Amino acid sequence: MTRTRTTLFGTDLRPPAVFVLATVVVSATALAVFRWLAPQLTLPTGLVGFLATTTATLGILAVTVAILRWEGVRPTALGISRYGAAVALGLVAGIWLVLNLAVLGVVTIAGGAVQFDLPSGLTPVQFGFFLVEQLLFVGLIEEFAWRGYLQSKLIDWASGRGLSVTRARAVGLLAAAVLFALWHVPQRVLIQGLGLGETAGSVVLLVGLALFLGLLYEATRSVVFVGLVHGSLNLNPVFVTGGVAGTTPAWVGTALLYGVPLLATLVAVVVYRRYVGWSGTRPGVGPTA
Repeated sequence: MTRTRTTLFGTDLRPPAVFVLATVVVSATALAVFRWLAPQLTLPTGLVGFLATTTATLGILAVTVAILRWEGVRPTALGISRYGAAVALGLVAGIWLVLNLAVLGVVTIAGGAVQFDLPSGLTPVQFGFFLVEQLLFVGLIEEFAWRGYLQSKLIDWASGRGLSVTRARAVGLLAAAVLFALWHVPQRVLIQGLGLGETAGSVVLLVGLALFLGLLYEATRSVVFVGLVHGSLNLNPVFVTGGVAGTTPAWVGTALLYGVPLLATLVAVVVYRRYVGWSGTRPGVGPTA
């Protein structure tokens, strides 16, 4: 099982430039069209948002596949395999389980009334749409495009310009993170209606998120694992609730919200590297599609 970084892309910057421009145009157009259509459609607001997001991300998928064909790289080379996907799915399900068990433990110890509910008070149908939207479209497709392609391309470009592996990774990670954050600006403005200050704050947070996801991708080389983590962060999959806020120290909530998922994710990365690695296969077994 190799852990050595394999160079997939050359130093031609035209493909990534076209990628960034095309994804901005595709996503902004889809969001603008659905925002214009929303008042005229007799559909729930959430469903309109779902259609806008899925349309935009499917457009991004098409752009990414076309760019990869231009680059002469197969999509599976970015870290997609049946075995790796199965392991990634199991590990992310484990992260969900650990998070909910931690919340259950705190609620029980604090003497709260344990309740089970869907995140954000969503109905089962709403949660079903949100689950598909965030895991399949937002999580997997965005990670395939931004970490799988663009980040890898920029790292390989920097490496091809003579930088060391460490510096090339730093350049690629940071550049891809900034572009990823800026790419979200139309969504923040057109759909969420954020002002200038709020949008700027959102961009800063998105850079941090993108760096975290980029590091996960470099550690696992798994689009599926990172995509599911990305979608999970948006979902906030906590199904256990209990009224203990007034009797529990504030740091406990912070630890549950950030510490437990982070620790569980890091453990999952170690397990993934142990049983899958960058090859996307079982140790000693050749690559699979």
